Amino acid sequence: MTQDNRWTPKRYSAGTALAAGGTAPADGTKAFLQRKPEDFIPLSIPVAATPGVATPAAAAAEQPAAARQAAPRLRRFADRLRRLPMAYLVAWSLFLLLLLIALLGSRLMPHSIGDGAKFQYRQVTEGGQPVYIIPPVRPNGEFWLGTDHRGIDLLSLLLNGMKLTLGFAAALALCRFLFGIPLGLWSAGSRAGRIFIRVLQLVTASVPALILLYPVLIGFYRLLNLGMVLPDQEWKRTLFSLLLFASASFLGIASVADQTAERSRFFLAKDYVAAARLMGAGRLRIARRHILPALAPELLYMLLSEWVQVLFLLGQLAVLGIFLGGSETVNLEDGMPLIQQSPVGEWGAMISYGARFIQFYPHILLSAGLFFIVSVGVLKFFLAQLQKRGMRIREEL
Repeated sequence: MTQDNRWTPKRYSAGTALAAGGTAPADGTKAFLQRKPEDFIPLSIPVAATPGVATPAAAAAEQPAAARQAAPRLRRFADRLRRLPMAYLVAWSLFLLLLLIALLGSRLMPHSIGDGAKFQYRQVTEGGQPVYIIPPVRPNGEFWLGTDHRGIDLLSLLLNGMKLTLGFAAALALCRFLFGIPLGLWSAGSRAGRIFIRVLQLVTASVPALILLYPVLIGFYRLLNLGMVLPDQEWKRTLFSLLLFASASFLGIASVADQTAERSRFFLAKDYVAAARLMGAGRLRIARRHILPALAPELLYMLLSEWVQVLFLLGQLAVLGIFLGGSETVNLEDGMPLIQQSPVGEWGAMISYGARFIQFYPHILLSAGLFFIVSVGVLKFFLAQLQKRGMRIREEL
């Protein structure tokens, strides 16, 4: 019978010590190992924390898991912001401020623009003597930009009409893209589509848009007699606004489609598109998975550019007396021509109204023009910084 010489380890309790007050037995290890479990205490006794002082481990344990994960993200985000050019950050700040003022313009108005705010005269005291002021009032401490002929504050009108003007221009530019981008993607890979885009571009871009729009719009304006709209004929103003939206959108579709087609043909010549064709991908899948993602940054630039162009077009039409949002007829005196004023402060209507009285009340046109020029300037500055940032990223890649 062979003897098993393999060593068998004995059971060992790690991390234990004698209980407080105990001593090692004199009869050797055997008696020591025969002690009961309650005679031993763990070695990892927690250290008593000083009152009011938290150890780093305790503070990390008490901190929520979401906060511990968010801290590195915030640091990375702050590092990225510090690496960005100051002009780029300023452009984003101005753009977001412009959108915020447009959305909250009705709440930022210092005065009401309702019928209760109108007045024919107002009595004030100057030098101890009563003085009667008649609108339009020039800029002063109460009305920072003055008033119109109805006595309504111009600053309040412009703040209220900001969302209408900028929103209408943005919606018009977006409509051009909704029709122009699919048309451009189709014409990029089709000879018939390319010919169609060229013909459409020749028809709509060979003559300035103002010359094409004005005869049509002024004809409908007089046909609908929008200068004397009765309360039960508001549908005329809605119809005219839809006509302006449709005609201005149509004139810009060819330009968007042509730019989209040109850039799409550039990406269609890439090797990864050829590989996708060999793997059986169709035109729709190639456009959705390869062309549109590559065009996304450029489409953003194009959208902002179209937004600015539409604003310029609306300003040109306003000078000629065609504007959005309808008008309110004001009869100053017998024998005087009627005045068409915007009840909501649409910028085009304010420019058209102020242009008639630029010789006597220049503050009306200057106020509307200031808002218009600053908004267009912010958009163009934001567009320029986005383009510079995109070019810098492409160079780094």
